[in-house]
Amino acid sequence: MSAKPETFEDRSRWGRLLGAGIWLLFLGNPLRRLLDEPVDLARIGGVVALGLFVVVYLTGLTQVSRVHTERRYAAAWAAVAVMIGLTAAVVPGAGDQALTCLVFVAALAVATLPRWQALAVVVTLFATTTVVPLVVDGWLSHGNNFAVILASAAVWSFRLAWQRQARLLAAERDLSELAVEQERDRIGRDLHDILGHSLTIITVKAELAERLIDTDPERARAELVDLQRLSRDALADVRSTA
Repeated sequence: MSAKPETFEDRSRWGRLLGAGIWLLFLGNPLRRLLDEPVDLARIGGVVALGLFVVVYLTGLTQVSRVHTERRYAAAWAAVAVMIGLTAAVVPGAGDQALTCLVFVAALAVATLPRWQALAVVVTLFATTTVVPLVVDGWLSHGNNFAVILASAAVWSFRLAWQRQARLLAAERDLSELAVEQERDRIGRDLHDILGHSLTIITVKAELAERLIDTDPERARAELVDLQRLSRDALADVRSTA
């Protein structure tokens, strides 16, 4: 059995995963903080939460096109909420390094949520990564507040490019379907003309042969022979057109 051809959606999905996989290196900061400290329940829970965070993030990216085409924004919000909850689970073991996770939350929100809802999430996360280090002793932002803005802008540009490409492909598909429909109409008109012309002649000759069969059998026989020829020619024309 031949493999199913790769579609634009498949290529987009793998492209998003590849791009996301590169940026996941930044989660090495909270992971190192979790692994550098003595093993306790907070660190173990943080490592598990961070692993689940990556799974939810990558899974969310594979569903971007489906979320928008099927308007499954409740599922998108659920993914964002789960990622925020997992970020909170990383905080006890990773401290301020857990703020890096919020950059990825912003990226997924921009990729999946409606425009103004995504903007609200980005503003909230920017405020969080800016204000929390100011009010929590010993915490630093590590530039994560600006990373939230940069990541959101980058994902938004990719989202616009994907939507533009999707619209172009949809337009090409519509034009192809229209061309096929027009070709079917043309073939239908050709068949109608061929059969209409041929059947009209056949009908006239058949009526003539019927009238001549008693008065002029030889001519009637000639008309019947001509009818056979016309029928074969019409059939050949129909097969050629089809």
